[in-house]
Amino acid sequence: MRGQAFCLAFFISHIKIGYQMKSMHSLLRQNAEIAFEKTQHQSSVHARISDEIEENVKLRDEKTARLKAQRLAQAAITPPSKTKKSKPKSNIKPH
Repeated sequence: MRGQAFCLAFFISHIKIGYQMKSMHSLLRQNAEIAFEKTQHQSSVHARISDEIEENVKLRDEKTARLKAQRLAQAAITPPSKTKKSKPKSNIKPH
């Protein structure tokens, strides 16, 4: 009987340890899942921002090309103006 009681006590203590380890494992897993979700969220935010920046750069380049084409077309239509360039006046007075 004494051997059975010892065996039962040993078995019960291992059950408690197993439960504690299981809850510790569960807590570690929850923390890991939270960290993973946070990383995934940051990654998706970064990707969304990168896409938005790329779209803005594309729109800017298209607008620049369109305005340049308009400017060149206008320059081809309009003859250059005949303005006389004046000499810069010097501040040095002759003696």
